Amino acid sequence: PGARDQDGLGLFMLAPDGAWTFAGKACASGSYAINTTQPTHYAILRDTKAPAVTMTTVLDANKPLRTEQPELTGTVSDGTGVNATSLRAILDSVELPMTTVGANGPQVAFRFVPPFPLVSGEHTFAVRATDLTGNTVTTPAQTFAIDAPLKIMEIQTFPNPARRFAKVRIAVNRRDLSGDLVDVTIYDVSGARVGTLADINPVFEQSTGGQRYLYDIPWDLTNGDGNAVANGVYLLRIRLHDPLDPEKTTKITHKVAVLR
Repeated sequence: PGARDQDGLGLFMLAPDGAWTFAGKACASGSYAINTTQPTHYAILRDTKAPAVTMTTVLDANKPLRTEQPELTGTVSDGTGVNATSLRAILDSVELPMTTVGANGPQVAFRFVPPFPLVSGEHTFAVRATDLTGNTVTTPAQTFAIDAPLKIMEIQTFPNPARRFAKVRIAVNRRDLSGDLVDVTIYDVSGARVGTLADINPVFEQSTGGQRYLYDIPWDLTNGDGNAVANGVYLLRIRLHDPLDPEKTTKITHKVAVLR
């Protein structure tokens, strides 16, 4: 009586083989109740050992994965029994539900697939699990790496029309786009070259909907000689090279109106 689940206490039954097996946990009042038709011994015991987590998938930061949504699997074991509903994945410090989990038992298998594509680079993964008496374990975070081909999620130019400045924003799945992999050339509507843009730096963005790196490339509305361009429509021709295969390129053209 008075026992609380978080204390690790539970009602255990003496099995025919002489082992104590978990039979139930305390009610909200702290009392225990059980229905049985066979006489045996019961005892309120404290389980002080947290579950053990074993990863089946080998994670090695020095061996990058080529898929953006890797399948991570493993098992959770505990003599008292694992509370399957307690299993959680911790991806990049964010707690997420497991994709699939087995039923309560001394060993529960789990499978986790990120609900969104991961950006290239290093990530961390950990598992949190609780046994039937309330003992919880959170595994140390394991580092793994993703190295996937360049994927362009968004390219936009703003503000449009531009009065003082404009920016080209490129959202991709990699953080290693450098100046020699991104070409932005500006032309006027007659086809005359106005200038080029540079100065790119990645900013990581994560939300419940996914991950991406944002690259903002500024244009101060001047030409290659540093003079302000006239009002009118300009074409920004953007070419991106894949860091894994620089010969593979993506081209897109945006129109920007300059109106001071």
